[in-house]
Amino acid sequence: SHWIYRFNEKYKNNALFILDNSKLNEGIKYNNLSVYPPKHLKNFNRDSIFIIITTGNYPSVIYELEKMGFKAGKNFCCCPLLKIRKDIEDQKIIDKDLLVSSHMHSFEKDKGGGLYLFNLFSNKFIKLYTGKCRGICRNREFYFAVDMLEGILVLNKSFKLTKVFKLPKNSEAHGISYYKNKIYVVCAGRDSILILNSKNGHYINEIFISSKWKKNKQDNHHLNDIHIDKNGIFVSMFSFKGQWLLDKYDGGVIHISNDLKLKKRVIGNLFMPHSVKIFRGKNYVCDSMRGELLINGKTFFKCSGFTRGIDFDNKNIFVGVNEHRYPEKVSSNDKLLGISIN
Repeated sequence: SHWIYRFNEKYKNNALFILDNSKLNEGIKYNNLSVYPPKHLKNFNRDSIFIIITTGNYPSVIYELEKMGFKAGKNFCCCPLLKIRKDIEDQKIIDKDLLVSSHMHSFEKDKGGGLYLFNLFSNKFIKLYTGKCRGICRNREFYFAVDMLEGILVLNKSFKLTKVFKLPKNSEAHGISYYKNKIYVVCAGRDSILILNSKNGHYINEIFISSKWKKNKQDNHHLNDIHIDKNGIFVSMFSFKGQWLLDKYDGGVIHISNDLKLKKRVIGNLFMPHSVKIFRGKNYVCDSMRGELLINGKTFFKCSGFTRGIDFDNKNIFVGVNEHRYPEKVSSNDKLLGISIN
């Protein structure tokens, strides 16, 4: 009844009657239209009427009509208002594999930290590697993944480990990005971005976000994830001022020019941001503690979890969501999150 009402209100159609499989509705009138069972269609020439489906259960109705000899487009269609419902249903049949990392510090054969290949259609996964893994990137030949305890993993297209690039002490590596034969590794423990040769892992350069680390050897800004392209380097962090260990979260995204000379804030006021991406000219970032995905600084998606991880195909955005890593901080910010911890 909801969809029939909305359809009549919007399109003012000249409907003849309503069809419904429910025997409880046979013989009643709704919206001044008589309700009949589907067998009522036998009283009409198939090409003399046109059927408009106005139920969210449209897949089963389509199947039933086709069994009766009606053809989609010629004899029936779905109400245009149902398009959003179709978009949701289409999500359930996406048959794609997602490469997912986990940094859990428990390592088991089929769970815990590592790399997983997860199929969206079957909801089944294969564990490819066991370790404390974070960021992932790739070029045409290899996948590069961060294992915080081992270094940078280099895997071939079959996800077989071929080599490991070692990292400096206290790196606490998080995000990783590939660009023009170089790997850019975000080292949260050093407040820096380490640049390595992608073929042999040799050191090229290290970009420090500020002078703080050289003075105190602490994770001051808590850099997270990175995106790099022809327009420069984009990095997410918990604190611009470098005071996240004092629970001061003035986080956001900075842009570093390709010549490494210019650093500029592009998005601010974020609460523990992760997963910065530039895709088709738009800036994406997870405002993780608020459970949001932002596009060009504006909220596009919000949930009750901790958002981290973004990827794309031609039609969909894939966002990783996990439980809150800092529940002790939620209660003091419950107005932001819409939840509370007792």
